[in-house]
Amino acid sequence: MTALAETGCYQSRRSEEHYLRFLPQSDIQVYFIEPFFEERNFLRRTLLELARALAQQGIGSFIPDLPGTGESELTLSDIYLSDWREAVTDTTQWLSDAAGQPPHIAALRGGALIDDAAVGASWWRFAPATGIDILRPMRRASLMTGEDATLAGYAIPTQMLAEIEQASPNAVDGPLHECRAQSAGAPLWRRAEPGEDRDLVTALAGDLVQWVRSCVPR
Repeated sequence: MTALAETGCYQSRRSEEHYLRFLPQSDIQVYFIEPFFEERNFLRRTLLELARALAQQGIGSFIPDLPGTGESELTLSDIYLSDWREAVTDTTQWLSDAAGQPPHIAALRGGALIDDAAVGASWWRFAPATGIDILRPMRRASLMTGEDATLAGYAIPTQMLAEIEQASPNAVDGPLHECRAQSAGAPLWRRAEPGEDRDLVTALAGDLVQWVRSCVPR
């Protein structure tokens, strides 16, 4: 049976934001930090299928919209990288307080640039990227289309752009594992259109389940 997502809202320091949850009653929770900008769109389906696969194994998950993304009432042009870091800190602390134990943090691509801000029991990364890794193809796309006001269609404020350009994944305060699974062919975030790779989802789920369970106290 396919796990159904529950929707809700959380309060960030500047706005009310939306989230999805799978299996919230589970004792084990994974907090997902999505990729940034267009990579979020290309990996969204993979992330949701990954969350459903975890639910089939009895593991819950929490997927927040960061301020200025998804259904946020804020626009990206109003956001600083610190807003995203604060949202990650606040929501993981809220989950930790509610459950009596911190969630396991799972960051995809650019999510690894802010996952060190989380209150977590462990950290898992898939294809972690530097800020330059994320911005380079966006700049290339803008040059090809002749865009001046936006970067690949995203109105990223100057300060945030500078912050991301200098950012790299940081050390975290706990056990860390980097998943080495790969797509068959080009990575999903580099394809012409968003797609899916069921074999990749299976590999990611197996790796994440094994990692999280290895970090659960016995």
